[in-house]
Amino acid sequence: MVAAPKRARQRGVALVATASAVAIAAAACNALNGGRDRVLDTDDADGLPTRLDGGDAGADATTAPDGSTGVDAAPDAIEIPVSLQFTTLNGATWTTTDAGTTITAYDAGATHPVIIPLPQPNIPSEDFTILATVLTPSDKPAAEFGILTRIQPDLHAVVFGSEFGMQPQPFLGTIGPPDWNPSNDARGLQYVYTPGDRYKLKVRASANVITAKIWDVKTPEPSDKDAAAVLASAFTTGRGIGFYTYDINGAVLESMTVTVP
Repeated sequence: MVAAPKRARQRGVALVATASAVAIAAAACNALNGGRDRVLDTDDADGLPTRLDGGDAGADATTAPDGSTGVDAAPDAIEIPVSLQFTTLNGATWTTTDAGTTITAYDAGATHPVIIPLPQPNIPSEDFTILATVLTPSDKPAAEFGILTRIQPDLHAVVFGSEFGMQPQPFLGTIGPPDWNPSNDARGLQYVYTPGDRYKLKVRASANVITAKIWDVKTPEPSDKDAAAVLASAFTTGRGIGFYTYDINGAVLESMTVTVP
């Protein structure tokens, strides 16, 4: 696919909290993607999305994907393995292998394709932290990718991205229909971006305060004061989470975990 030109971004965002929110997301997915309504199947007794392969909708692993200890392996971590199915909020297409999940295409008009895990993890609190590991493409000097949190029933969400305007400086903002262009409302500090390296993205939602940072896995996690972007969000609730890229850049989502304080 020929990369679409980056449009001007308009300033303005696991469990979809209620059955009505799931229904709204399902309707939006159906309208955008035609025929994918089977993905958001809510026929189970708990009303939550189920896996296409009929597997258990629960996600209860307690160790980090790489077996490490510390922040990645908190006792109450909920792991979202990459083998789970995904669905999309805006017409994305993706491929999942043992190595991870890569967004491979998108419908015209949504240059920031979004996917969400299916099922969403059963997050027991409105305050939680997402930790993701992303393998960056080795053939591109820059790549934008990031995490969604606080997804709302109308599909707007808070977004944390790795860069804005080709600059290796992360940002927080909002994203959602109809144009799915993220706003640039808060910035973290610049960092050294190395193509082909793995990066961790950490996004903490506490009431309306969103704190987020990114770092190379070969380096220690930086302190909030040294790296974090902080946003006073319009949303104080919302447990939906997701992953996005700008255009098709080859970034691989290798793992995602959710922890609750």
